[in-house]
Amino acid sequence: MRGMISTAQGALLRAVERFLQRSAGRMQSLVVEATSSHDWASATFTGQRHRLDIRFTGGDAAHVDALVKTLAEAELAVPGHIVASVEMVEHEMHDGDPAPAHRLVLEALTIVD
Repeated sequence: MRGMISTAQGALLRAVERFLQRSAGRMQSLVVEATSSHDWASATFTGQRHRLDIRFTGGDAAHVDALVKTLAEAELAVPGHIVASVEMVEHEMHDGDPAPAHRLVLEALTIVD
């Protein structure tokens, strides 16, 4: 049985998908393989840490690295939250026909606004 995703996680996932589809002109397909999140808090802030496992086809390794760098600096809209960080922690690329296949694991921190 799958667990429910949080509101912040769902909004973050939709924002990342929109960004990738808009920015990755050579992307041919996008599949979310897995997601997870857990609560996070500091002395002054509360939020959630998220992990997104995404697979897509199209583009070379340099294109994907540039895309992720742009994603890390993008203003992602997550209602009621601030996206404090997004970073790539894994990138696997496999030769494919007609385009290479990529698997990205992204980690993000959202903070309650």
